[in-house]
Amino acid sequence: MDLGTWNEARGRYEERAIQARFRVFSPQFPRAGYPERLNVFWRMAESGEDGLGTVQEIDKLAIFERRLAEAVEADRHTILSVILTWNGRREFVLHTADVAGFTQRLGTMPHEEADYPLEIQADHDPEWAYDRSVTPRGPAGA
Repeated sequence: MDLGTWNEARGRYEERAIQARFRVFSPQFPRAGYPERLNVFWRMAESGEDGLGTVQEIDKLAIFERRLAEAVEADRHTILSVILTWNGRREFVLHTADVAGFTQRLGTMPHEEADYPLEIQADHDPEWAYDRSVTPRGPAGA
């Protein structure tokens, strides 16, 4: 199963810089198999003036993102679809059919001495409506 390609968009929202990375999935991608949406929020300890993060914070986020993808995407258990950075936080948007399984994988993935500064929200979103609301639309991204 092809997980699509990553695109990036930058702009401003409420007078602040915002960066979005999002996957463009093929029309054949089985979205219906991943009806539960997980929004994982990382509150930055240091965000800088633009709200997008200091070099140190971006390095921590890159390590977390790599570990997260390795923990949940290797067997396509959960799919990372959107990453938003804005106002001193980064939001990872994921889709799964098994929220408890995702939580278990998140809990067993490697991390530093301190816990990751995460907040997680789960919602039923079989149409992936949230993704469409926060990313550019078009033939490839529809």
